[in-house]
Amino acid sequence: MTGTPVQSRGERWLPRIGAAAAALTTLCCLGVTAAVSLATAVGATFLTEDSTLRPLLIVTLAVTAVGCALTFWRHRNPGPLLLTVAAAVWIYAFVYVVATSGHPDHDAPDHAAAAHGAFTSEHRMVIWLGLGVLVAAQLWDVTRVRRARQSQHLPLATTAATR
Repeated sequence: MTGTPVQSRGERWLPRIGAAAAALTTLCCLGVTAAVSLATAVGATFLTEDSTLRPLLIVTLAVTAVGCALTFWRHRNPGPLLLTVAAAVWIYAFVYVVATSGHPDHDAPDHAAAAHGAFTSEHRMVIWLGLGVLVAAQLWDVTRVRRARQSQHLPLATTAATR
């Protein structure tokens, strides 16, 4: 054995679940009709108000970053973790700091319609870019974890074959 602890199921799935939840939350923040309709259809109309979305976005981005930090200990490559943290800060900043400056009442009853007015096309593109980087960082993280796992098993297989 190599002495490396076995990665738990939670360590493997936490970053991906966090990224998916962060993406859905961000899409609700942007007022993307499909995301808002999905939230409403499952009875989660609270996902159409910023008073709920702001802390939920913070939590989902934090879960993604923590999950990525757990997998960092597995593969020791800081790239995916740094990209995840940078993308999380980027997304939050452009959804709630940059895009809402000048829009003090961002929590409108019809969030989807209000969001279309609050975000310029440039802001939307920048937020989409942040989401793309977040997802790409998670894919990179998965690749690094798989490579680390394969490299741990490779010496065992070659050692057993030489006996």
